[in-house]
Amino acid sequence: MTDSTTPTDQPKKPTPVAELSLDELEMAVLVERIKAEDPDSLKRIGDTRAAKLVAATLRALRNELDEVPERRVRLKEMGTFVVRQVEHPKNGKLVQRIALNPGGRET
Repeated sequence: MTDSTTPTDQPKKPTPVAELSLDELEMAVLVERIKAEDPDSLKRIGDTRAAKLVAATLRALRNELDEVPERRVRLKEMGTFVVRQVEHPKNGKLVQRIALNPGGRET
């Protein structure tokens, strides 16, 4: 068995962070940032599976925020996630945003 690969076998490279607008972040870029910050955290997990894990974690957090009456969840290791009503910059309508207060600091 040979180790040669064709260009179609190569994984898609994520868009460089500098080319993304402020409201875009590809999951592949987020996974790479996690690996860069803590190489051991995902060392035995492939990129596709890591992306699914991160997405599932974020969905679970969002669902938890929907379930709690205070619309606030504290993760001891990260901080407090809270749902806020903010004005949309383009149309002025109120929308919900999830904010993180690092280290559990309250606003």
